[in-house]
Amino acid sequence: MYAYSFSMWRTTTTTTKRVLVKESSSLPASGTVEGRGCKHNSSEYHFIMELVAELPGRLLTGLALDANDDVFAVCACSGELLRLNKTNGTMIPIMATETSPHALAIDPRNGDVYLTDRSENAILKLEAVPNAKGHAEKDEKCDNDRGEVDYTVVRYLNSFENRQFVGPTALAVAPDGELFFTDAGAEGDSSFADPVGAVFRTLQGHSQVVPLCRRGLIRPTGIAVTSDKSVYVCEQGTNRVLRFVLRGTYYIGSVFAQLQGGMGPSAIAVRKSDGSIFVIQYDMKGSSSSSSPNEGAGGIITVIGRDGEVSGIVRTTCPSLCAIALDSREETIYAVEADEASGGSRLLRFRLSPEAQQVTE
Repeated sequence: MYAYSFSMWRTTTTTTKRVLVKESSSLPASGTVEGRGCKHNSSEYHFIMELVAELPGRLLTGLALDANDDVFAVCACSGELLRLNKTNGTMIPIMATETSPHALAIDPRNGDVYLTDRSENAILKLEAVPNAKGHAEKDEKCDNDRGEVDYTVVRYLNSFENRQFVGPTALAVAPDGELFFTDAGAEGDSSFADPVGAVFRTLQGHSQVVPLCRRGLIRPTGIAVTSDKSVYVCEQGTNRVLRFVLRGTYYIGSVFAQLQGGMGPSAIAVRKSDGSIFVIQYDMKGSSSSSSPNEGAGGIITVIGRDGEVSGIVRTTCPSLCAIALDSREETIYAVEADEASGGSRLLRFRLSPEAQQVTE
């Protein structure tokens, strides 16, 4: 496990706090992190990033934490559901879903797991079935004694008003257990020429599906729901974050933040305590002479305040960031880097020190 220290400065001359990465000479070349930052008459703040697990041969696309802060992910190639063994830092396959999963969400109330399935253009439900004996008797790599769960796959949601979904791309579970999800299909299905991207939610215990936005989005790829049921959506095709606010029984949508640089946002998480929003973006290597705060190579985690203003930028070495999740204490961010060229993935962990949390408040 490798650890890196990020330094963030509060600045009085701009609304953006850039991140300076402090590299450790003890790290291997493959683990170094590049970044640029600045300092303006202010205090220094820190993010600590750790490489938790490397998964050669597995392309992770979905990430979620359960009520116990256990980390789960799905592999788009094998269809496996995996769980992090926190003792030895490995991702353990716990189920072969026999699907083509992409996004992942877990209901913290009962442990039910929801997947988007690209082969079926549907949302699947993995119903948790308690296993009192636990998998520890079958798998010595299990790292806890709470008792494990098995899952039963249920084909769950695949249409709206008798029309097949284009292909759900992201989903989130609201505090009351209802689902919110985006529908945009595979890469290229939603475009400027044919903006078929949509946002839906369920009602009355998932018995109904209603639209927040029936059509008109270009590649919506990430979604998050707050405790007051405000909904944030990453629209990758336009490089922006949308917000949908509940007004009575319906939602009103607007542009919340227009991002700069990169190839668009891919996933999003919201911290309940202060409303800070963490958006991961693809990024291309920029010119070394660029004056943009987004300059450099690698992926970006952009921190946005509740007012829509960018308050910080954190960089990683790989541009292929595809999933992000916060733990229940809101002190740790998990993210996935997935390299389609090599077919491998890395699970990253960002620990937010108290000083770093002050930056976003």
